[in-house]
Amino acid sequence: MSEDHEIIRLPNLVLDELSRRVEASGSKKAVAEQLEISQQHLGDIMSGKRTVGPNLLEKLGFVKISFHARRENALRVVRILEVALNEEKHMQRLMDKVLEKV
Repeated sequence: MSEDHEIIRLPNLVLDELSRRVEASGSKKAVAEQLEISQQHLGDIMSGKRTVGPNLLEKLGFVKISFHARRENALRVVRILEVALNEEKHMQRLMDKVLEKV
């Protein structure tokens, strides 16, 4: 990869969500049925062999976001996103705890 172009990867929230659902349900089969996809398709996504399409993103409650930033601001933007993602994960854990008690 050239020095002019750098791809910065943030945590994959979709894969985190799929893993959470598999753990909660106890099987990939149950999650695949719930999402109306084959178990093979789900396995391929979770292993990185396939990407998540727009229909599945929607079923999971996600949207794909892509943006450009000036080089001098790129690291700052990434740090802001990382903080936001960590805060979202923290809030999700709190909500999960609250829902467990209901």
